[in-house]
Amino acid sequence: MNIKKDYFLGGGLLLLFALLTWSVVMQVAWVGELDRSVQGIIKYDTQMDTRIFEVVALLGSPPVVISLTAAICGYLWVKGRRSDSIWIGACQLPGSGLLLLIKLLVQRPRPIHQLVADTGFSFPSGHVMCSMVLMLSLLMLMLPKIKEQENQFVAILLSMIWIGMVATSRIYLRDHFASDILGSLLLANGLWFVMLPQARYIDALIVKQAAQRSAFRPRREDK
Repeated sequence: MNIKKDYFLGGGLLLLFALLTWSVVMQVAWVGELDRSVQGIIKYDTQMDTRIFEVVALLGSPPVVISLTAAICGYLWVKGRRSDSIWIGACQLPGSGLLLLIKLLVQRPRPIHQLVADTGFSFPSGHVMCSMVLMLSLLMLMLPKIKEQENQFVAILLSMIWIGMVATSRIYLRDHFASDILGSLLLANGLWFVMLPQARYIDALIVKQAAQRSAFRPRREDK
């Protein structure tokens, strides 16, 4: 996908996110209908289901996901893949900061009768946002190394299943509305595609700096 298409797709997703945010703030009727419909489908079943979704929510929580992202960035840096390390960190950390700012601006209360109490505002979901960026980062690193298309499909499918489980856990535990989840998916993917062309610029900058250091490095005089 070329740069223009990346920006076009990313910009389109961010525009949809902006429209959804406006709808949430204005309490447009279709948002409430969406939330009630999805909550009616994803509701309390058994104590075992609740325990499973508690574990999923813990593993998909921002502190855990950001820590994993930091570990991946550190590993890539040590392995000499500094452009990938910087770029993945630049997608996750500023994106999380932007999400927190949006939460503070929108100030949407969380659903009532939470199965697992959570604090802060509801829109959008930090769990889904951070997990989505992490999965996209892993796919970006893994897919070029997977030769067979069937295995690539399996990797993508597993990533989608995990995102679906994290998203479902937030609604099941009544910590988020369905529109919160939708907002996070739009924001995460929009930022990802907008940031995607920057990976090429970061790589070119690092190569240029390495070449400059090599050119100015003093040569050892032959004894």
